[in-house]
Amino acid sequence: MELDYKTLTKYIDNSLSTEETQKVEEWYNKSEEHKQKMQDFYTVYKLEKASYAYEKADENVSFERIKSKITLHKDNTSPLSPTRFIPIFRKIATPLAAFFTGIVLTTSILLFLMQDNINATYIASTDDNQRSEITLPDGTKVWLNATTQVKYTESFWNKKRILALDGEAYLEVKPNKKKPFIVSAQDVDVKVLGTKFNVRSRESEAEVITTLLEGSVQVKSSKVEDSTILKPGQSIIINAKDGSSELFTYSKPHNILLWRTGELTFDKSTLQEIAQTLEQHFNIHFQFENDKLKEEIYTCSFSTNDNIDYILNILTLTEKFKYRVIDNKVILY
Repeated sequence: MELDYKTLTKYIDNSLSTEETQKVEEWYNKSEEHKQKMQDFYTVYKLEKASYAYEKADENVSFERIKSKITLHKDNTSPLSPTRFIPIFRKIATPLAAFFTGIVLTTSILLFLMQDNINATYIASTDDNQRSEITLPDGTKVWLNATTQVKYTESFWNKKRILALDGEAYLEVKPNKKKPFIVSAQDVDVKVLGTKFNVRSRESEAEVITTLLEGSVQVKSSKVEDSTILKPGQSIIINAKDGSSELFTYSKPHNILLWRTGELTFDKSTLQEIAQTLEQHFNIHFQFENDKLKEEIYTCSFSTNDNIDYILNILTLTEKFKYRVIDNKVILY
């Protein structure tokens, strides 16, 4: 099903029936392409109206012009402050509105655009070797690992709490039974009511890893019909390409969050527990040729900036195991 622009406009203006609204939201959640299309349309439509270029007398002309500006909106967006959310339109309001109308905006109109927060798509991002903590409008706290970006569009936030993720983040979600919280990553949705969990999703890795610490989350890929409800201590890895998944249970799930401190510290941890943490941190897979190695105990500490070879070489100084690497797999023997 493809929605026409008049329907999308009525949705933005809250003039659809309950049934029609539900159909739009089902269409929106069907794919990342639909989400991006709606967000682009929303931003440009609001800017078009704010710049007084919306032609009420001839809606079809206005719709065509809005559609032609969506590409411009995409090209002008850019990552913003790593420590706080800033609306995208503050970066693009002036060039977009001037382009629409062919005039230079007055100060009063520009201030109106900047203060009309409902137009905004908010982005927070971190660079290499940088971590950050942010707070969302509902009080939910989000910790961002290095090279991570999260964003939300306020128009949808007022209806559903949807946060798009590229990278890795730990979240402590404020409960709200009427407005479930959804983390959207590579066609995988992690739905919660109030909980603490970690999500890792980088497009270069083509998989989404969700680890639950407290509460309950429902994880579903758009590629498959079934969803999975995690229990505390469980982690699920979903292949972003085909929706296939693997479920794991951690005895020390909080080790997954060691990246928040910049240290990988293990206190009397088994080699299996260490391997599980390193799998998350480096996006690699461990294979034990000797199951007895899983129970070997280690107390050690590394920096999150240390590479995997350095860490493994230090661990092998105990002479309890050796390792070899084949592609993305580390074999311990």
